Amino acid sequence: MMTGLAGSATRDIHVGDIVVSEAFIQHDVDARPNFPKFKVPFADKTTISSDADLSGLARLAAEVLSTN
Repeated sequence: MMTGLAGSATRDIHVGDIVVSEAFIQHDVDARPNFPKFKVPFADKTTISSDADLSGLARLAAEVLSTN
């Protein structure tokens, strides 16, 4: 779970919106020359996937919050 600032490629997301992602890229990771740009050192990945079960629970919680 991440709270705080995040960028969006769409104008449909506004300050205060709850976003539940399927994956993210840590765009400011740059461990070159030891690792390729964006690759998280020692994790051997550039895209970090979320846990599907936890994402489902987060979506459900967000829906409950948005209707109250």
